[in-house]
Amino acid sequence: MFLLAYILMGLNSFAQQDKAKANRALWTNLGLGFTIADSYDNGTVPFHIKGIGTVAAPSATYRWKRYETQLEFRSFNTTLAYPSGTGTNLNLNYGFLYRFHDSQSNRWHQWAGGDLEGFFDIRQIPALQNASSNLSAFSTLGAVWKVEFDFAFNKDKTHNWLTAYGKVGLPIVGVAFRPDFSYVSNGVGMVSSWELLTAEHHIFTKFFPGCNTTLGLSLNLKNGNRIALDYRWDYLTTGKKDIYRYDNAFHSANLTFMFNIFRR
Repeated sequence: MFLLAYILMGLNSFAQQDKAKANRALWTNLGLGFTIADSYDNGTVPFHIKGIGTVAAPSATYRWKRYETQLEFRSFNTTLAYPSGTGTNLNLNYGFLYRFHDSQSNRWHQWAGGDLEGFFDIRQIPALQNASSNLSAFSTLGAVWKVEFDFAFNKDKTHNWLTAYGKVGLPIVGVAFRPDFSYVSNGVGMVSSWELLTAEHHIFTKFFPGCNTTLGLSLNLKNGNRIALDYRWDYLTTGKKDIYRYDNAFHSANLTFMFNIFRR
């Protein structure tokens, strides 16, 4: 991580324009972090499942005029504490934002828009025997709001070295693919591991309670590269009280290196 930060700062010879003059920018991003997972999946096991793990989050961000779009892939690999096992969570998100407000000082910026998200939860818990392998999948459409504050300007007030930001996303409606068994799955006669993983599932559409929030700080280099540090909380639930209830929360600390590959 320190080597990447050194390379980013060393690339300053390729700087083109300050942020205030930029009209378009494209970043390829590499995010790395640690996470704490807390889940309650009553369709497979009737108590909380907790664990710790790592996060990898490659993404791409494109800004032009007053618009921003981002495509992000996040992979969570979690070691579960009790019952012991492993969790693999895959998240694919596409978001679109419009900058609808700038303060008179041009330091505060507000963005609003929406996102489309796909989330896969795969768990391997040997203690559940026939239900040791289980899969849940969700696809949601949500609303997003983001605020930024630029500070630590240079003497000419043409470049800010730091930006603090906060982001809130609310899933609104979506589709869920969930196991309809409680504790035990009928694995007899299954011809493949994929069939076993997806057996006895059902699909339903509903309004989803949930939220994802981000609080962070980015270091803005003069060549357009950035280094961001943030805390993120992702929460999704089906809101059900019966055996299909599903609650999942990730608390993660992330370090992201943003490589500017186009700026004009």
